[in-house]
Amino acid sequence: MSDFRDIEAALHDTQELVLDLMPDAIRAVLQTSMSSSFGAVHNWRRVVIPQVIGFAERDDSGRARCPLCHVRPQQGFHDGFTLPGGLTRHLEGSHNFYRCGVMVVAEAVAKRAR
Repeated sequence: MSDFRDIEAALHDTQELVLDLMPDAIRAVLQTSMSSSFGAVHNWRRVVIPQVIGFAERDDSGRARCPLCHVRPQQGFHDGFTLPGGLTRHLEGSHNFYRCGVMVVAEAVAKRAR
């Protein structure tokens, strides 16, 4: 049982480290607390995702890489996601988009903090 606790503690430390590597303004958004009410995850995403999209740097075509993980779409020849739709889908992991790993971590930390 001690091994499990050690692994869990290491995971939590790693999750916190990922958030610590974010710029201060982005970290502040990602550390928005999540309520314990029904639909808390949906409400947290509804608050956090538009703010994260606000940090995206558009290129000449109006697209942007993810401001958290800096990836670009896995399909096509574009260097960024459409805004706000494509980036929202990446951050949520919806519509068959690869989910942003930093959002996964931020959501886990927010759930644990409630």
